[in-house]
Amino acid sequence: MFARPWPPAFPLTGRMVILLCFGVLLVGLIGHDPWKTDDVISLNLARSVAQGHWLVPQLAGEPWLQSPPLYYWLAAIFGTVFGLVLEWHDAARLASLMLVSVGLTGIAYAARTFFDLEAGRVAPLLVIGTLGTLVPFHDAQPALLTFAALSVAVAALAAWRKHSLPAGVGLGFALPLAFLGGGLDSFALLIAIVFACALHPRWRTDSRRTWIVAAITAAPLLAIWPILVSNHASGSFAGWWSHELTTLQQPPVFEGRRFSYLVWSLWPVLPFGLWTLWMQRKQLMLAPSYLPLVAVIFCTIFYFRSTDVTTGVLPLVGAMAVLGMQGANRLRRGAAGAFDWFGATTLTMFVALAWLGGIAILTNLPEPIAKNFRIPAPGFVPHWSWMAFSISVVATLAWMRLVVSAPRSPWRPITGWACGVGTIWILLGMLWLPWIDYTKSYRKPSADLKNVVGNYSGCIERQRLSPVHRASFDYFEGIRTQAVSTSDQACRFRIVQALNGQDSDLKGWRMVLETSRPGEKRERIRLYRRISKG
Repeated sequence: MFARPWPPAFPLTGRMVILLCFGVLLVGLIGHDPWKTDDVISLNLARSVAQGHWLVPQLAGEPWLQSPPLYYWLAAIFGTVFGLVLEWHDAARLASLMLVSVGLTGIAYAARTFFDLEAGRVAPLLVIGTLGTLVPFHDAQPALLTFAALSVAVAALAAWRKHSLPAGVGLGFALPLAFLGGGLDSFALLIAIVFACALHPRWRTDSRRTWIVAAITAAPLLAIWPILVSNHASGSFAGWWSHELTTLQQPPVFEGRRFSYLVWSLWPVLPFGLWTLWMQRKQLMLAPSYLPLVAVIFCTIFYFRSTDVTTGVLPLVGAMAVLGMQGANRLRRGAAGAFDWFGATTLTMFVALAWLGGIAILTNLPEPIAKNFRIPAPGFVPHWSWMAFSISVVATLAWMRLVVSAPRSPWRPITGWACGVGTIWILLGMLWLPWIDYTKSYRKPSADLKNVVGNYSGCIERQRLSPVHRASFDYFEGIRTQAVSTSDQACRFRIVQALNGQDSDLKGWRMVLETSRPGEKRERIRLYRRISKG
């Protein structure tokens, strides 16, 4: 493949890879409020589980039927156990850390089983260095169960012949993980991959016992929650099942926005995957290429059918990492040198910009740059942390040392990229996180509403409030609302989401408060008090 052999040395030891992955995953996961994403919805649902609604979680007091409850069970357990030493939402998000760790371990195991030790190290680096994983990996996010389930399934299928019994058990656990995490869509994804592998001689020949073990393991885990819900909350089960069937029947959506996000979010694992396909174009039926290729195909279909592109891409990243890892060490010298140069140059520039922005946030200097941070976050007061500053310095020095002294090898480009992306993320988490948290949290609007509502215990109507608003107001201040159409009594208050400049008059109501998140330019949260029944 090369004009002359490259040194086989891998720039990082196994412990260094684990430390890098753990550091990147932990930074940004804790130390901030529930944010205006699925994060606050999941945390509100998890807290309802901790309060006793484990069979059918509740969002601000109302049953949630859009996803199965496994993630909320896990988050509730972590929140209850580790909430003694952390904020409850920070402790609950440790469930995401566990699921991503399981996913990375499965991907590493599959790569090592098919190839060698170095492949098992580079595969997880491909994942954490892929741009589309950075934000979802740090949210309270049920979609992480689909990512973990896919990785466990791929690892089990990779070990099918070497360790048949554990492989069957692993696959038997992966299927319920997908079903109880992402519903029928995620379950169908894994079933499609498993069925395609069952057609291949590697998984079809002399493997009856393994398939039986997988079926026996999966069946009770798949059935227990639907049976319990149908017996104890039949109405909720009917609503959930109808929603799942409707989602499963939705056709793929091919639009420019999805294609552009796909290309951006899969950098740099996508070019490695395409390079692997080109190199292996005559050997695609070999198991090490067939399994990840099948997974990539079905994960791509899953992505285009997903309602949320940011989370729908996660399984595809895992599958593409196992595929692309094969090409990561087989780049030609010119391509490897160009990618290494591009990564080192680009990421060093972004490391410098992260430092410049962090210093501007903390010190208000230099003034022109600091002004750009003050305008979107009026009232933000920076807090200096020597620990955060020290971690940032150590991460930067480690990155600089890697750029200067890492030995030339086929692994150097992707290792350097993953470490550079990790360094930038650590800098953002250490220096920028308080500022980001200030603008993305609904803590201030919730407190403003509570100051007016006080200890009022009657009903509060809502109008145009999204699940994010409902979850936030309930999580921060215990404010719960009900839909206007279901109001059977004269509620004293109504909370309305409006756009800035939108008419504030509401017949029969008087506006008593208008608030918003700090720096929010469009969205306004308005509180009305009833003045008549008309």
